Amino acid sequence: MSSPRRPDRKPGRERRCCPEYAATATRLRSPYARDEKDDAEDTIHNMPPQIVAALIAALVSILGVAISIASARWSVVSARERILAEAAALQQNLLKDVLAKRMEAYAALWKVMITYDLNWLLERKQLDRSWAAEFLRELNVCNAEHGVFFSQPVYERFVEYRACLAGIVEGSRISGEISMPEVERLANLAKGTNGHPGLATALKNDLGSYVRINLQV
Repeated sequence: MSSPRRPDRKPGRERRCCPEYAATATRLRSPYARDEKDDAEDTIHNMPPQIVAALIAALVSILGVAISIASARWSVVSARERILAEAAALQQNLLKDVLAKRMEAYAALWKVMITYDLNWLLERKQLDRSWAAEFLRELNVCNAEHGVFFSQPVYERFVEYRACLAGIVEGSRISGEISMPEVERLANLAKGTNGHPGLATALKNDLGSYVRINLQV
């Protein structure tokens, strides 16, 4: 007598099993299978304490070096900014000193010009050889004491003004008289003519520029 026939498995039906069974089956199929995480953990656990301590010390040392480099870089940047600020402050102090000296020089030059030019005429004093020689002498003394602080535009007009006065002095020595056309030319060099500022204008313009904190050189 033949054994009863087992019913056929229905299509699409698969054998199901519990997770514990699947894990056990996997271990049975590959008893030596290990993942990378297990290998890394075993490597760390099996590493001698001296090596672990050395690695930790190396990491701490690298971190300390990085912090030191960052701190040194910040110190360099701070020192550079401090040096630039000190240099700017020193430059401002030097400009203030030059400005004070220049204003003193312009005041001295203005005094000589007013005394021997405009005021001399207003007081109706005689324009003679003695006047011209004394005027030139005081102008040269002023230049010797303060000329180094003149700006370039002022100095250029000063040289032109003094050359005209020196010509008047030389002419008076030869002829014994003062050339009035040359005296008029000297006055024009002081106050300026159309399109050509004079020495007095250059002084005022230079002093006025300091209101904008623009020191001319």
